[in-house]
Amino acid sequence: MRSLRQVLFAVGLVAAAAVAGRAQSPQSVAPQSSAPQSAAPLVVAPTIPAAQTRYYAIVFAYQNATARPQKTHTWATFVKLQLADEPGARPVVEQHTISWLPADFARTMRLGWFTKCGKNHSLQETLGFAARQCLPVCHWGPYEIDECLYNRALSQIAFLNSGCVAYKLLEPLRRRRAYTHQGGALHCTHAVTDLAGFVVTGTTRGYEAGRVVAGLFSDHIRRRAPDWLLDMVVQARVPDDVGAVYTLPQ
Repeated sequence: MRSLRQVLFAVGLVAAAAVAGRAQSPQSVAPQSSAPQSAAPLVVAPTIPAAQTRYYAIVFAYQNATARPQKTHTWATFVKLQLADEPGARPVVEQHTISWLPADFARTMRLGWFTKCGKNHSLQETLGFAARQCLPVCHWGPYEIDECLYNRALSQIAFLNSGCVAYKLLEPLRRRRAYTHQGGALHCTHAVTDLAGFVVTGTTRGYEAGRVVAGLFSDHIRRRAPDWLLDMVVQARVPDDVGAVYTLPQ
């Protein structure tokens, strides 16, 4: 598999300090087309032991040179990897993304300042948004995480997809209801940081928000994951709510 680092954005280098011990400095990712490709159906292997299941997280962010609020975004992708015992057998992979933006963002490319209907977008859609705006993408990870954080991400995605929560760039008065999954409104950063508890991020956005998210996840991070996992997730180009079968690199 061709390494993703051969096609990284030359302008995506961002100086980053280490966050919360295990959170690493960001690296750049080349945005890809948002057009999904057909994926193989999810294959469930009932004989795979629980000990062979791994969970991973990758945090992403993009921004322009001045980190203008309308040109920033922070999101995260979560991966469940079930390894087979048989030599040469292919693992079962599921990936899900929290990328909270206005429902009409693909058409307008604007966040807006008022409460709007929100939509949770896929990884490929979000990378496509960055490409359309010529904005460099950086990432933190991939990290191997515990099952607890992965399950929190699935619960948050179900809430975002429920239609009960709105998008709002500035949401201090409606944040608490959203945190307790009782409605309200969220912006992109809090849609991800809420997995680690109720955190007030103020005006933090873009790359700085990505560093904050990676730091908040540190209690759930077990170790740094191999870099090929990032290549696999970004190059897979499958809808995030559909499982697909991948072949592990040699």
